[in-house]
Amino acid sequence: MKMPTLAAPRSARKPSDCTRCKSSGFTLIELLVVIAIIAILAAILFPVFAQARDKARQTACLSNQKQISNAFQMYAQDYDEVFPYARSTRSGTPANDYTQLLSPYIMKAYGDAIRSAAVYTCPNDSTERRVYSMGINTPNSYAAVYGWDNDPRLAAFQWEDGSFIAGRAMAEFPAPASTLLLAEKPSIANVVGQNNSWVFRPSNNLGQDCISENDWGTCSAAETIKPRHAGGWNYMFVDGHVKWYRPEATVDSNPGDAYTGTTNDTPRGMWTLDPND
Repeated sequence: MKMPTLAAPRSARKPSDCTRCKSSGFTLIELLVVIAIIAILAAILFPVFAQARDKARQTACLSNQKQISNAFQMYAQDYDEVFPYARSTRSGTPANDYTQLLSPYIMKAYGDAIRSAAVYTCPNDSTERRVYSMGINTPNSYAAVYGWDNDPRLAAFQWEDGSFIAGRAMAEFPAPASTLLLAEKPSIANVVGQNNSWVFRPSNNLGQDCISENDWGTCSAAETIKPRHAGGWNYMFVDGHVKWYRPEATVDSNPGDAYTGTTNDTPRGMWTLDPND
């Protein structure tokens, strides 16, 4: 009679006999695949996050301009429908520039000087400012659009001389919904209450694309900047609305007339009072 074969003791089994003993870790290839997937997702999502951040800053900037626009409209209603002057160094005038003249109206919304002044700073404005000894030294990201006294196509503010840039009466604007009142101007000298929040319409200089304190000469390459909001700027109009535009869309569409022109009498679209240029 054949005796049954006994199974080998568990301790005596060979390693090859274990069919369930597999490693629980990742292989090198699996790790590389996971890392590659994470890198691809990061490359896709980071630009999206950056665009979302820039869009939020653009919206905050637009909101700031709307508050300033409301102040302009309230000031005009209180002063016989005449806008405040953009700049003054004349003796006897009550303020240096429009930011100081509008202060009571901005204060009504924000209640204190620090927060009221901060309304003038766009979150995307990274230009370093010259430090002044007086005032809050808050950067002003916005500038009054002006034209020279002999300019055949006048702008929202009128340059009377080097000491005064006057505001106009609302009745002087034939097309208030398409005439610029303020444009973004991140200049090194554009500080709240310091006489320098003004910008000449595009002509033989770079206007708002120049961080130089001077607005009557051509900028050097080191002084030029690109529009801060997805290739464009936020603009305020005489009728009170604010809107984003690419800078080339704010000038006329005449053939060959680029955003930066070569002569002062070139039509300038939204930058002038003339509704037909």
